[in-house]
Amino acid sequence: MRSAAFWQIWMLVSLALAGVFGARLRENPEAWKAHATSAPPRGSATRLEAPRPRDQAAAVADASWLLQRLEKAETGTELCELLGRLEPSDEPRATYAITAVLERTRLRSVRACATTALAAQPSPAAHSWLVDLAEDPEPEVHRTALEALALQTDMLALTTVSDAAHSADVDVRVAAVIALLKARRAETFALAKDLSETLDDASKLGELIDALAQSGDVRVLPVLQSLIARGDRETHVRAISALGVLGTKQALPLLWPYLQVGSEDEFRAAADALARLEPDSVLPKLVATLRESSARRRVLALSTLTRLELPGVLDVVVELLDSDEPELLVLALRHLASTHDPAFESRFAALARSDEPRTRQAALRALAQLETPGALSELHALSNDSSTELANLALDALDRAPAGHAELTARRLQRVSRAPADGSGDDDALELSKDPSPAAQDALLAYFSSAERPTAMLERVVEGAPSGMVAELAARFGQSTDVEQRRVLIQELANRAEPRFSEDLRRAVSDEDESIRRVALRGLMRLGDEAASHELTRLLDAPEADERHFAIEQLFSHADDAGLSRLAALASDPDSDVATTALTTLKGQAPARAAKLAQSLFERGSSEQRSALFGALRELHGSLTRPIYEAGLNDPSDDTAQRSIAFLAGLEGPRAARQLLAVARDPARAQEVRSAAAGALRNLGGPLARQNRALLDELSERPAQEPVICRTAS
Repeated sequence: MRSAAFWQIWMLVSLALAGVFGARLRENPEAWKAHATSAPPRGSATRLEAPRPRDQAAAVADASWLLQRLEKAETGTELCELLGRLEPSDEPRATYAITAVLERTRLRSVRACATTALAAQPSPAAHSWLVDLAEDPEPEVHRTALEALALQTDMLALTTVSDAAHSADVDVRVAAVIALLKARRAETFALAKDLSETLDDASKLGELIDALAQSGDVRVLPVLQSLIARGDRETHVRAISALGVLGTKQALPLLWPYLQVGSEDEFRAAADALARLEPDSVLPKLVATLRESSARRRVLALSTLTRLELPGVLDVVVELLDSDEPELLVLALRHLASTHDPAFESRFAALARSDEPRTRQAALRALAQLETPGALSELHALSNDSSTELANLALDALDRAPAGHAELTARRLQRVSRAPADGSGDDDALELSKDPSPAAQDALLAYFSSAERPTAMLERVVEGAPSGMVAELAARFGQSTDVEQRRVLIQELANRAEPRFSEDLRRAVSDEDESIRRVALRGLMRLGDEAASHELTRLLDAPEADERHFAIEQLFSHADDAGLSRLAALASDPDSDVATTALTTLKGQAPARAAKLAQSLFERGSSEQRSALFGALRELHGSLTRPIYEAGLNDPSDDTAQRSIAFLAGLEGPRAARQLLAVARDPARAQEVRSAAAGALRNLGGPLARQNRALLDELSERPAQEPVICRTAS
């Protein structure tokens, strides 16, 4: 908690609640015994359904049943399902059950579910836990905790969120500002503006922009305008789109210019936003663009028009069927085909005989989408046209229409049954491979049995074939002497991750070809097969570094407790690539454990190993890696010291300022290290930078007259 005084008050409240609870228990002990024994007998329930409560006693029984199941649940799915069913309760039992889950699990998804459940509990204990979780390393956890606290009115909750909005951890800081935006707190807008000006993470900026837009508050307009003016391409376009979501017509003057001059992304984003804000005005503007001299702008305007659901668009598109521009005609045909209106049948049929290839193909596909008797009749007629190209295009269009598919399948079966070994039947065979009907699959097997077919053809077939067909091909080619054929099949079996192929993959783990063995292991890992564990253990202990490296990669998303222990051990591997990969993989599974291990390795590692550690720890939360970089300030290697300086400068705050000043003042340090510390402190600003300006001017490479920027440390 935030202070000793708060803990004293909290202890008194807890003792009082315990006294009340104990008194109730003494008054009616039999009722509590009944509640404790009201859950279904162990082993008798096969589903997670409890009786619907019909009165207060039944409701208490249901709650007791849920809490007992929650205590015994082992899988993440079951834990989240039970946590989601907990009702808000002033009694601390539900809160303690949730916090027990938080204490015993490391699974991100379950911790997120538990925090959401905790946020719904009104008890003081739940409130206390949310305060502690406000800086949890897991983004979903601290985000949920901060959003719950931002909606509360007590001073501790608001102070916690306010502190988080100034956190050195950028994830926590962004989450806190977004939580305040959702809660519509008045102080949010200044915080959001400051954050938008200092944040350089594109994905985090995107989250902030979305939250600003969804706030619906006109006071965020200057922040979005600033992001449009100075953001990178992605941020700039996203902020333009956000103006439409914001929903204020005060944004209109910012949007109209992009329909006159701007990139394609700006044009589309502005048009989408304008369609939300003033739909009656945007249609005439886009129609006017259709008459501009630039062909690129005309196509852009039409593609945007057909995407927006504006009244009057259909009439504009119909007029374009008379256009002599293929790009506009194709877009118009695609849009009109999506309406499935038979009134366009004759227009589509006429354009299907066009001399322009793109127009002809788009018109044929438009006929297929109609699926009217007249459209199908026209396609059948065109499939027998003297022009082979037109006939093939018509056949392709027929294949897209369910009503024409049966006839085409019959033709393909006939052609495949007579196909020679010259590859002329490959296209028909490939189409039949997607058809699960027995006739199509029998014909395909016969096709491969009648002659030697190239491996490339086999690969194309197995990618799209039904599982039954792949099983037949695996039985035929799984023991082939052709390594490439075996590889193609095993790769597909691994990709499908279906239990029916486990035995094939187990055999392939012993294949003489290394690439096949590795592909098979990946497939078994995805299936959770026991054979994968044995093979992985062997590879982790292999004398060859590349074998160990490969095994570590397989643990990236499949590591259990034993796997995490192996990763921790391999972080000290003599091969630097293996050690770095092990630590990086551990970081993704257990960040806190990775940071603690890295600190130990840093203390006893060589200069090269410490430098590699910095690379492996990139993207970990600052609170986890700060001790390592603080130790790095005193490293004998100037390179390591300078990397530590850069990291600590990014954390900002008084603590970082003091450490940077200590390095800058140390005459025993190398000049470049002192200069780096001085430059970092100068950029950081604050009281220490102002008080030691003469020293910073002396050490920094920047001119002395340049003003010091004051941003944080106070």
